[in-house]
Amino acid sequence: MPKSDKNVRRAAVSSLRAWAKGHAYADSLVERHSERNHLSSSDRAFLKTILLGVLRNRSLLDHWIGMFRKGKLDPETRDVLRVGFFQLLILRTPDHAAI
Repeated sequence: MPKSDKNVRRAAVSSLRAWAKGHAYADSLVERHSERNHLSSSDRAFLKTILLGVLRNRSLLDHWIGMFRKGKLDPETRDVLRVGFFQLLILRTPDHAAI
C-alpha cells in the first residue's frame, strides 16, 4: 500500500476522533488534516469521501462491527474498524487495499 494511502487512512481516523470530541465540522477537519499530512488533491478527495461516508453510515457500520465483535471497543479502534468496513462494504475496495 502506498504511503499516501496510509496517510489518508490515518488522517481519516484522526478526523473521526476530533469530530467525535466536537472539535470541528467535517469539512474543516478535511482541510486541517489534508494540510497537516501534505495530502495531494486526490488524497484530499479520498479523505473527504471516507470521512463523510463514515459519518453518514455510522449506524450501519456499527451494526456490521457488532456482528463480528461483541462487547465494548475503545473509540479509536471502533473508528479504525468503521473506516475499514466503509472501504470494504460500501466503497467495495478490494480487501488487499483496504485499511
